[in-house]
Amino acid sequence: MEGKIFDYDGPVVRATEKLGQLILLNILTILCSLPVVTFGAAFAALDTVVLKMSKNEESYVARSFFKAFKANLKLGIMSSLAILGLLAFGLADYYATTLVEAWFVAPVRALLIAFGVFFAITVTFLFPVMAKFEAGFADTVKNAFKYSVSHIGKTLLKLFLNLLPWIICYFFYFLGPILFIFGLAVPAYLGTGLYRDDFKKLEDAYYAGKDV
Repeated sequence: MEGKIFDYDGPVVRATEKLGQLILLNILTILCSLPVVTFGAAFAALDTVVLKMSKNEESYVARSFFKAFKANLKLGIMSSLAILGLLAFGLADYYATTLVEAWFVAPVRALLIAFGVFFAITVTFLFPVMAKFEAGFADTVKNAFKYSVSHIGKTLLKLFLNLLPWIICYFFYFLGPILFIFGLAVPAYLGTGLYRDDFKKLEDAYYAGKDV
């Protein structure tokens, strides 16, 4: 029994191999995000690979990552610029409300917070949708928003998974290196269990010509 556990195809070896793939995938995602405007393509590539890994369809992580990165580069850059622009706009406006004392400040803050919530839940599934379905920028955003709102429980859980490494590092700053090693790929991989079956149903319905 013990020998089988440590066999080449045993659970320990498979888990170690998958962990190594996730570390490589994490490093590739960080490196390809360094130009900043390419982080959208990098995260779409990350989600492409982890989705395949979750179905045991992926062996060549680097090759698949760069193939997906190239395929999503244009749409990824558009998404990156949109996210950065909206984030800057929202933060600047919120900061401006702290400098003003007027009756309209509270309603404006409430609107900005509501905007932030919708922004966060849309971005949560933006890159998985981009990774799985071929569509233009507007349709990708619309589909991500539609899925996120209609599966709000899964959205909140995936958002928590994505933020968990950052929360841990905030309270335990000496664990910062885990962000470089595991912080992106592991939450992305664990998160595939939340949407993999749903995406498969949507894909099957699409090719069957149904209204999804």
